[in-house]
Amino acid sequence: LPSRAFAGLVTAAFLFVFAYAGGLSALKAAMPGADAAEPLRVAGLSATLDDRNGMKVLSVYGRVDNAGGKVETLPPLEIRVDGGGAALQRRVALDAATIAPGGSEPFALRIPHGGGKVPKVSVSFVREGAPAN
Repeated sequence: LPSRAFAGLVTAAFLFVFAYAGGLSALKAAMPGADAAEPLRVAGLSATLDDRNGMKVLSVYGRVDNAGGKVETLPPLEIRVDGGGAALQRRVALDAATIAPGGSEPFALRIPHGGGKVPKVSVSFVREGAPAN
């Protein structure tokens, strides 16, 4: 095999393995402006079933992170609990009105729960102008 063909084959193999291993998504995340679209993110979400004074309680914990470079206004959160055939939606207003760059704001919700297992929980931001539940 000529040296140029061998170099091309090695380069193509390297690029394939790099892309297959997720290198392109890592490059995209490292690019400047990658977080400009949505600086606020919900992170560290966990849901547990607790027993409080003989009553089953679903506890939802998490935090909102500001990955942007400026102070952001914190919108309310909408927590959706899917389980047992019926969906339950609750809005949670965070304690702080704004969040600093690189900062985080924790949240928690505790509601009575009659089911025996932990339901599916999703958290999203309430859009501006959305109707109240």
